[in-house]
Amino acid sequence: MLSLTHSIIFLLLLCSCCAVNLSVTKQRIVDVWKKNEDGVNTYRIPVISYTPFNNYLIALSEARRFSASDFGTKYIALKISKDGGSTWGNNTFIYSTKAHCTLNVGAILVDDIYKTLHFYFTESIYNHNNVYSNYVMNSTNDGLTWSSPRNISDQIGTVMFTPGPGHGLQLKNIKKGRYLICGHSTIQADGLRCIYSDDFGRTYKNGIYLPGIPYGLTKRTGDFVPDENQFIELEDGTIVFNVRNQAVYRGHFRLRIISRDCGESVDMKSIQLDETLITPVCNAGLIRIRDWTFFSNPATQHSRTNLTLRWSNDNGFTWKGALVLHKNAAAYSSINYIPNITYNNKLFVIFEGGKSDAYEKIKVAIVKYEETTKLTMLIRKQYNI
Repeated sequence: MLSLTHSIIFLLLLCSCCAVNLSVTKQRIVDVWKKNEDGVNTYRIPVISYTPFNNYLIALSEARRFSASDFGTKYIALKISKDGGSTWGNNTFIYSTKAHCTLNVGAILVDDIYKTLHFYFTESIYNHNNVYSNYVMNSTNDGLTWSSPRNISDQIGTVMFTPGPGHGLQLKNIKKGRYLICGHSTIQADGLRCIYSDDFGRTYKNGIYLPGIPYGLTKRTGDFVPDENQFIELEDGTIVFNVRNQAVYRGHFRLRIISRDCGESVDMKSIQLDETLITPVCNAGLIRIRDWTFFSNPATQHSRTNLTLRWSNDNGFTWKGALVLHKNAAAYSSINYIPNITYNNKLFVIFEGGKSDAYEKIKVAIVKYEETTKLTMLIRKQYNI
């Protein structure tokens, strides 16, 4: 006869095979950058990734030297955590703008085949004359050192392409190995734009360009203007984008857009509003881990507050739960994980947040999740396990 302990274990294993939801808990929040650190007025636009050799966490941001403005002198700031986000190393500046220029961060991509990190950003002169330099930097040692920036504008053009902000993907299915990096285009035309590489970053081609409407004209509230975005890859090669709704097209909701050819074009019939994902005009984080998709943003319609994590088991078409990570002022966020058993079932949400000023600090929320069923929860409650 099975002992009580063995019976409980058997039931838990049985329940794990029919999981229908997640138990999600916020373990802790850790400061990464704060205003005026190392002589920098404000740190903004955080992105986060794992590293391919040692499974560190790496965070990058815009170090806005003299003010919080989108324009002006900026550095690219970097910190590394070797303990799963609990502590962060020294602040390093890996790039600074040229005279009379400004830059935009950016997207980080992990090549798990060749064990390299690729970081994409754009630089332009102050007056935004729609001539931009698009750069990529590489690291082969988990971000400890970086190559000189390589200008890829001769391959993709000098029209504005601001990657992310967040992460790109090395695709794993139909176009296995492809680098896909997406972001938005010019201030006037705006629109979702992607570039891709099928030779591990040696050369790049233009993929999706879905412009705002009306094209080339100053946008008004209510126009269709897709903007900053993040995306996930499905097993059949479908790319699902979650997109900033810049001009509040049909309401304060996120846009969902699909590509069925690995980022080369958009299925125009797929463009939808996700009315569950209320939002001010702001970016958001998105990632897919096995069968679960996670999304983070300020979950209000008019203010950058109430940073919330949501989860879905149907690739972001419906959402099964939500957890508030930071109730006060909060803005941009990015999500990633570490593909190592030590950090199994953990998420790392990097975000801008403070008490009344969303740009007071950049923080990381360490979140644990576990698949559950109602029976699983009842068993654990009954036996205090």
